[in-house]
Amino acid sequence: MRYADANERVFKTISLTVPEGQRVNVDYSAVSLEDIIIDALPLQNGKMIGTYFPLPFPLLFLFLFYLHETQEKKSKKER
Repeated sequence: MRYADANERVFKTISLTVPEGQRVNVDYSAVSLEDIIIDALPLQNGKMIGTYFPLPFPLLFLFLFYLHETQEKKSKKER
């Protein structure tokens, strides 16, 4: 039995030029607390292909709401 795939995948590929002197034979990955995940894989010509994965909108909205509420609580405590 197959289930419907409800996992929405949103991504964007980007071409990256590696600065002179940086290693190009490794995989790079970066994650921010806001909404960005970037993975970069090496290509044969010394460049890299990066993939950008934003958080789905509902998760981003909840995260930003949580940050706002946390800041509001901090502000009230400092008064």
